[in-house]
Amino acid sequence: MGGLSSSPPPGEADVAAPDDGGLGGVLRSTAAITAITLAAKVVGFVEKQVIAYYFGADARVDAYFVALSIPMALFLVGRELLEPAFLPLFVRHLDAGRKARAWGVFAIVGLLLGGISLLATGAIVFGAETVAGFLAPGFDAETVALTASLVRWVAWAGVILAFSVLTSLALNGYRRFALPASGDLLLKLGPPICVVLLAAQLEIHALALGLLIGASGRIGLHLIGLAKELRFLGRGSREMRSDLDQVLHLAAPIVVAVIASQVGEFADNYFASKTGEGGVAARTFGRKIAELPLLLVPYALSIVALPHFSALAARGDRDGLFGTLGDILRGLALLFTLLAVATVTLSEPIVRLLFERGAFDASASAATAGALVFYGAGLVPMAFEAILMPFYFSMHDTRTPVIAHVAGVGTQVLLSALLWQPMGIGGIALALAASKTLKVLLLGVLLRSKHDGLHVGPVLGSAARIGLAGAATAGALIGVGAVLGVPQSGAPLPEQLVFLLASAVVGGGTFLAATLVIPGPERLLIVDGTRHLVGAVRERLGRRA
Repeated sequence: MGGLSSSPPPGEADVAAPDDGGLGGVLRSTAAITAITLAAKVVGFVEKQVIAYYFGADARVDAYFVALSIPMALFLVGRELLEPAFLPLFVRHLDAGRKARAWGVFAIVGLLLGGISLLATGAIVFGAETVAGFLAPGFDAETVALTASLVRWVAWAGVILAFSVLTSLALNGYRRFALPASGDLLLKLGPPICVVLLAAQLEIHALALGLLIGASGRIGLHLIGLAKELRFLGRGSREMRSDLDQVLHLAAPIVVAVIASQVGEFADNYFASKTGEGGVAARTFGRKIAELPLLLVPYALSIVALPHFSALAARGDRDGLFGTLGDILRGLALLFTLLAVATVTLSEPIVRLLFERGAFDASASAATAGALVFYGAGLVPMAFEAILMPFYFSMHDTRTPVIAHVAGVGTQVLLSALLWQPMGIGGIALALAASKTLKVLLLGVLLRSKHDGLHVGPVLGSAARIGLAGAATAGALIGVGAVLGVPQSGAPLPEQLVFLLASAVVGGGTFLAATLVIPGPERLLIVDGTRHLVGAVRERLGRRA
């Protein structure tokens, strides 16, 4: 997505240009989004705690998570299609002062989105039993019936969430990143509040009602933020047909990737449902733990980095474009190698601390930890994926990432089919980690065709240095477990906290020391980053004084 102007549209002086402040501005905006996302994730964690406490990881939770995949699919499809197809055109008109035309694009995309999502949801509700049986063939008849009942409730939330993608992107078009992120807080609050208040009356259906309420709150907050701009909706444009053609042209290649994504997601649920009761729940809980740092850092970073990449690409500054990408990837490699080692090594203690209480027993912890190990192993490629995809989009290349994505999903489905029986939920998680690794390798290899200055040697050297630091950290964490003893199921909460805190201090210190000892640009990145952070803190303290 490129072609963004460096000046704000008339009458919108509070709107910052996408590349203001360079990489530092990108990181500052990312920090703000990360803070809000962290708050939303805390609420999401509370939601998982409430689900685990009230329902454990039994067939009811399996049914809810399978039903939830339907509105989440509509939401993700809308986001993946609209971000590259709607947002660049919307921003281009705003930056040129053509607000009426920008909102004409919003209107026509909204009509298309509404028609498609309503038709899809109506068909899903009408055939809920068939849909439930297809998504989870391993469920017994009673669980399929419960899933179908939940589908009828939550499917309508998908329509609301799909529209909230459009309103969220419109806010981003005005460079208002905080309000869309805040909407996730309302979305996350609905289910746990409804469970606490209504679980006795509605059972697992309280979660479905909470999802509907949360989705309505999300889009309501967006509409409040856009209230002053909605007056432009009723103003037609002679160029509307041309704008529609551009939207469809940009969206067409992404359709294949979106379909592939949903195939991969449904395949995960399909094979997880065959692993036995609690399989879908264990997979979901494990994946949610692994996804938390991804949402806080690379996903938040990608929201702000995309317009920055686009500005550099539009100016033809390929050295700056690839240099910025290299710095971001190297930083992500450092952070997520540390997190991957910690997640793989400490998967069971992490799950026990987070979830093992109430109806969530030791067997549920073991199953969830078995998935988390392999999701944790894929953290680095998952982090890279979040940045490489918008990087390609900034250069108006959707074909390359689509090819890599389809290859990755195909690998995921094939490996899931081969591994779910011998490895259970762990095999399904391993399939996803392997598919993300393949995708990132393909995207990395194909980058060489974009820039002649890229060489394999420095990349391999950086990977080797970070890998050595990761190996030293793994050894240190194993040593902590040997000295202190790994807390087992039922261990007192203070004992669990002390063990994980000691592991964090020893593991983080070992990784940092190893990185600083091994010569290379990674050491300079840490030193420079620390210097900038200290300088920023001193500057802020000086202003307050």
